[in-house]
Amino acid sequence: MDEARSLGRHLVEAHLAGCVNIIPNMESIYMWNGALCQESEVILIAKTTSEKMAGLTSGVMERHSYSTPCVASIQVIHQNQGYATWLRECLSD
Repeated sequence: MDEARSLGRHLVEAHLAGCVNIIPNMESIYMWNGALCQESEVILIAKTTSEKMAGLTSGVMERHSYSTPCVASIQVIHQNQGYATWLRECLSD
């Protein structure tokens, strides 16, 4: 949680994300170095634009404790105009 909060604050303060949601207690099952692993993790959802995605990815990769954190984008088909305007304002330098 501490790392997620620190990373989330950095992304918002750097105008790479307008909002970050932190969801604790995700259970992950995955293969790592040939071994099956099961860990409790935290989900961080960062709301940004496609123009800011490269900077957001770099910000996560530079600060995350994992050597290969998952940074993935989900295309938003629709969002209300008020939210879209607010987000762009948050992301302006």
